[in-house]
Amino acid sequence: MIVAILNSRMGKAPFGKWIKNTFDAISEMAKQRHSICASIGLHNWEFPLYCISKCNAYARIYVPDNFGDKDKENLMEEFRLFHENCEFVHIPVGKRKKEWWHRRDRQIFDDADIIYPVAIRPGGKLESLIKQMDYDVKKINNSFRTEYIVPGWHLPQVPDSKEINPALKKFPWNYLTHWTHTAYAPWCNESKYEFYQSVHSNDAEYSHSAYQGLRRILADGKICSTQRKIRGNIDVVSFTEIPPEQAIFFMNWRKGLIRRYWEPYGIAIDREIMLERGVKPVIYGDDELFEQLDNHTIPFFQPIRGKRYIWTEEREWRFLGDFDLPTIPKEKMIIITRTRKEADELHAEFGIKTVGMV
Repeated sequence: MIVAILNSRMGKAPFGKWIKNTFDAISEMAKQRHSICASIGLHNWEFPLYCISKCNAYARIYVPDNFGDKDKENLMEEFRLFHENCEFVHIPVGKRKKEWWHRRDRQIFDDADIIYPVAIRPGGKLESLIKQMDYDVKKINNSFRTEYIVPGWHLPQVPDSKEINPALKKFPWNYLTHWTHTAYAPWCNESKYEFYQSVHSNDAEYSHSAYQGLRRILADGKICSTQRKIRGNIDVVSFTEIPPEQAIFFMNWRKGLIRRYWEPYGIAIDREIMLERGVKPVIYGDDELFEQLDNHTIPFFQPIRGKRYIWTEEREWRFLGDFDLPTIPKEKMIIITRTRKEADELHAEFGIKTVGMV
C-alpha cells in the first residue's frame, strides 16, 4: 500500500509538533510495511526521508525528471537509504523552476492509497487537494493531524545597545570575532540524516540555532570555511574587528539570506595571535583594483559596496581554509553569547572565558 504523510511548506527552520507527528505516522506505517511517499528540496518532504531511513521503511521518492543516477546515489548516502527499499518516480520539471512541485503533489495524491495530513496550511494548495478528496473518506486519515504553525522557531532578540554588558566595554577591544547565525541546512561535515536526526531529537529548541552552531564549533574545534560571496570561489573564514556593541547593528534581518546577518553568538580571538596564524584584513576596492591583484591577495578582496550594503563598514578579516581553534591558547579567546546563563553553560562545558552580551 502507498501512503502519503502530508505537511504544507514550513518555515526555513524545521521545528515544532509536526516533526514528532510525522515521525510517529511514518513509524506506524513502517510497521505495516507500507511504501511511504517522500521528495526533495523542502523540509516537509525531506524530513520523511530521514524517518523512512530511521524506521527502515519502504520509500517512494518523487524527484524531477532531470534527477540523474549520481543524484540518486548522493541522496541515498545523505539519508542512509537502501536501494532495495527505494523506488523513484520522475516528475516533469516544466518551464518554471518550481512547477514540478505542483505536479508532484498532484501525482502523490493520485498514487496514494491512503493520506495522512499532519500540518496543513489553511487555504493552501494541499488543503485544496484534500478537500477535493473528501468524498473518499477512506483515503483521508486525520489520526496524526496537528495545527499548522509557522515559523516554528523564533530567532533570539538582538540586544539593545543600552543593555550591553559592561564587561565587554571595560577594556580596549583588540579581538577579531567570528559571529554565528542560524543554519537552515546541515553544518559542514554533517549529512542530511544527521541534520534531521538532530532536529527530531530536540523538542525544546531548534537544533541548528546560532547558539547551537557556536557550541558545535567549540565541540569540533573548527570554524568551517565558505566560498559564499568570495571572488574566485576560494574557501575562507571571516572575522570582524568591530567590537560587540557595534556588531549588534549588523544583526539585522537580511531578506536575501532569509536570516539575520549575524546573531549575538561569537568567538573573539586576540588580534596579535590571529596575525601570527595568517589572518589578514580584507582589501576593499573596485574592479580596477581587483584586476591588479595576484593570486595570493585575491582571496582577501571585497568590493567597497554592493547594491544594498557598504562592505567596508564590516571591517572584515579573513583566513584561508578552515580555522582550527586548538591552535589558539584558551586565554586568548573570549566566547560571546546573548545571555549570561548561556555564557555560564558554555564556560562550564569548554573551560573558555565566556561573556554574555546582556
